[in-house]
This record gives sequence, structure tokens and C-alpha cells, in this order.
Amino acid sequence: MLHYFSFLSIRDKKTELLAKELGVTYTPTVDSAFLDDTIVAIPYELKYVIGEKPYMVFVPNYLLWHYAYKERISHETVLSFYSQVMDEVWRVNPELNIVMLPQLFCGREYALNDVDLFRDLGERKQDDRIIVVADCYGSDVQQAIIRRARYVIGARYHSIVFAINQGVPCIALSYEHKIAGLLESLGKSEWCVDFVNALDNEESRAKALKNIAEKIPLMTSDIELQRKAKAVAEVCIDKFVKTMSSNE
Repeated sequence: MLHYFSFLSIRDKKTELLAKELGVTYTPTVDSAFLDDTIVAIPYELKYVIGEKPYMVFVPNYLLWHYAYKERISHETVLSFYSQVMDEVWRVNPELNIVMLPQLFCGREYALNDVDLFRDLGERKQDDRIIVVADCYGSDVQQAIIRRARYVIGARYHSIVFAINQGVPCIALSYEHKIAGLLESLGKSEWCVDFVNALDNEESRAKALKNIAEKIPLMTSDIELQRKAKAVAEVCIDKFVKTMSSNE
């Protein structure tokens, strides 16, 4: 089937390597969200909750739903690690609030509902610098929030996409190839923390935490990265449109 299609795009390096092994013709690209220039106002009620203090955005991922972590990592390990990440943020930037943006809204199951995890972290920390955003705001509003952030630490793919799309520096906790592949494609692998085995044992957790802590003071905006991502996405969509037009 892959040889049959007249147009195929691939958005990460690992899948590109597989396509090359199969001899499949493809167009390298990045996420189509980079095509979108979202300019929306943060809703009044949400702006009131976030307030005027400077903040960073933190998007943890429970991960126990994922095949690589399921029945291997404990609930307590996940919460403890993310709690330590927040401590590292405040160690470097005690002035910052931590805004947590839910990106998964799947109802009752804890593993598939970001808000429950975020609220548990908030209860654990008991710190009024933590702000948990409700799970009723779409990607445009999320990007508006990220646009105002000092930086992002994210363990969900689109938190990293949104950060780059808004010219905001980020630390990507890469639990599978799509996050690492995006940053590799854009030549920004130094923003990536290998998170695949980070929670396995005390030594791995300490190493990952140290890696994150070392990156926090280095977070500076990279508008050129934003432009590069948009340019790559635009080349791909232009090629797609031409291919479809020629097949009419």
C-alpha cells in the first residue's frame, strides 16, 4: 500500500529510516500544527485564574497507559518524579508559577485523564504557585497560554509542538520516538531528555532529573526554530496540494 500512494509524508526520523529500508518514496515533514498561526485571547475567567505573575508550563504524562510503562512503573514513582521536577523548577526559578495544561480528556479512567494527575500533584505539593487549567480549553487557547510562558517542560508530544510553534523554549521528556524524532528533524536534540527508561530505578531517575535540572537555566527563545518548523511544514503541504492537483 505504501508503494501505491502517490503522496506520503513522514514526520519523524525513526519512521523515515523504516521508509528508506522499504524503498518507499516520501516527503519529510513535521507536524501540521506548525501550519497554524493561532492568535486568540485567553478567556477572561482563565486569565483571572492564571493571574499576572510570570509562569512556566508543565505538562506531565501519567505514562502507565503506555505499553513501555504499563505494569512496570508504579503510580507513586510517577508522582514522586514529577514532584521532584517541580522542585527543580522552583530551585532555579522560585518566582515562577507552574501552569499545568491538560491535553487528554478521556473521561473517567485515571490513566487517560490529565486533570486527575495534575490535581494529585497539586495536592501533594500544597503550593499556591501551582495552577491546574480545566480540561475544557482547545489547542488555540493552550497555545495562547504557552505563548506567555517563560518555558515549557512537556511529556506530551503536542506540548512540545505548541511550544516550538509559539517560539517558546522547551524541555521535552521523550517517552517514545515521535518527540525525539521531531527535535532531531529540527536540529534541536539538546532540548530532548530520553525518558524511555528514566523511571526504572533510582539511578535512572536521578540521572533524568539531573539532565532536566541542567537544562532549565539554559532555556532561551529560538524564533529561528519556529520559522524552520513552519517552513518544513509549508514545503510538505505545497507538495501535497500540487500532487492532488495533478491527479484531478
